[in-house]
Amino acid sequence: STLLVVLVVLSACTAAEPTPEAILSTPRVPSAALSATPWPTTPEPTQASSEPVTYLADLTPVSSQGGAIGVGVFPYSEGPIQQNDPIVFRDHRYTHGIFAHADSRLTYYVDQAYTAFRARLFLAGYGENMCGDGSRFRVIVDGTEVYASPAITYSGDPVDVELDVTGSISLSLVTDSGGSGDYNCDWAVWGDPYLVASAQPLASPQNEAVTCPGSE
Repeated sequence: STLLVVLVVLSACTAAEPTPEAILSTPRVPSAALSATPWPTTPEPTQASSEPVTYLADLTPVSSQGGAIGVGVFPYSEGPIQQNDPIVFRDHRYTHGIFAHADSRLTYYVDQAYTAFRARLFLAGYGENMCGDGSRFRVIVDGTEVYASPAITYSGDPVDVELDVTGSISLSLVTDSGGSGDYNCDWAVWGDPYLVASAQPLASPQNEAVTCPGSE
C-alpha cells in the first residue's frame, strides 16, 4: 500500500497539460440554468464592471478552425477597410473584439474557473449594401450547444448575450452562415467577449494540493 501512495503522488506531480482532445471529451459538469439576457445599457456596452474578468482575446484557444480571425482589428483589407483597422461598430471601438469570419470555431480551456460568459454579437461592415444572408453565432460548453442566435445581419441590431458557464471545462465560439449557405460578407464579430471569474476555485481532483518530493 505504501508503494501505491508513492506512485499516485508522483503521477500528480508529472501530469501533463490536458490536450484539446481530452478537454473536449471530458463529461459535462452540471451547472445552473443557462440564460441569454440583454445587458444593461451603458456607454461602453462590453466594458466589464468591477467583477474579476478575463477577455477571451487575452487567452490562447486550444483550437482554431475556419475563417479569418483577428483580435481588435480587421485581419485583411477589402473595400475601404484596411488590414489592422480597428473593429468599430456604431461609434464604439471593440479593442478586445474577435473578428471571426463564418464559418469558424474557437475553443478555449476554461478549467472550471468562471461563472459567466458575456459578449455582444454583430456583423462589421463597411457600407450599406453588404452582401450575404448574415451570420449565426453559437456557444458550445463542454460539447453541448447552450446558445444559438438567429441570423444577424448588417442592418439589424446587435445581440447581447450572457450565459452561466459555472463548472465548465471548455468553451467554443462558433459562427455559421445565415442559413442559406451563403458565406459572402459573413464578417462576424464577438464584441469584447469576456468571462467572469468564480469567487473561489471549484473543488476538483486536479485542484487539490499535492506536495511533491523536494518541494519543501
